[in-house]
Amino acid sequence: MGKYAVERKASTGEIYMNLGRTKNMERFHREVDKLLLLEKAECVFEFSESDIYCFPENSGIPKLRRPSVKEIASGKYSRGERVDAWSELRINGRHLKTLIDRVATKIPVVFCGNRRNAEDYVLGRFKELEQC
Repeated sequence: MGKYAVERKASTGEIYMNLGRTKNMERFHREVDKLLLLEKAECVFEFSESDIYCFPENSGIPKLRRPSVKEIASGKYSRGERVDAWSELRINGRHLKTLIDRVATKIPVVFCGNRRNAEDYVLGRFKELEQC
């Protein structure tokens, strides 16, 4: 049996953190490149493809956040004020899908819909590969 690895992502918020920022994107692609050295590797998402298009809904990224100490000190926000975190996101769902499609050119991407389906899928793959 060859080596099999899975890069698992629990939410669109998690994949956004990996692909939505240049520094993290470079690191994520380096990890994907390492996976390419294995016989079998896949990127398994515990969310559906449709969840990407309604990003940041259901992403796990809070809509509101507290301002940082630095933002308060600069006078940009006052203490206790809430900031619309979603308006600060750098990409939307369509662009996130484009970034995921770029990953899919290197490594298979599987949308499982939820954690249970993802676990069942990965266990099934392990059993399948074990029989080879």
